[in-house]
Amino acid sequence: MNFLDDLKANEVAIAERKAGLSVTTLEDPNYPVAPLLIALGWVIAKRSDPTLTYEAYGDSKTFTEVLKDLGLEEEAEEVKPAARKRGK
Repeated sequence: MNFLDDLKANEVAIAERKAGLSVTTLEDPNYPVAPLLIALGWVIAKRSDPTLTYEAYGDSKTFTEVLKDLGLEEEAEEVKPAARKRGK
């Protein structure tokens, strides 16, 4: 995933600890990825706002916005049609 290339090793470690998941779980469809993606977006957002909490970041963003923050616009667009099919 391209956004991982821009993260410092410590940022990845912080996100993994916060989410309780390893980045390797992103490739496994049996694991929930939302907590880890939120944590990764949060560590990126903390660069410009060091006081931002994980909870505040997660509460202020839609999942699509988190994906866009991570540069995953294609995945963000896939979320919208899937939600529409389910009637949401």
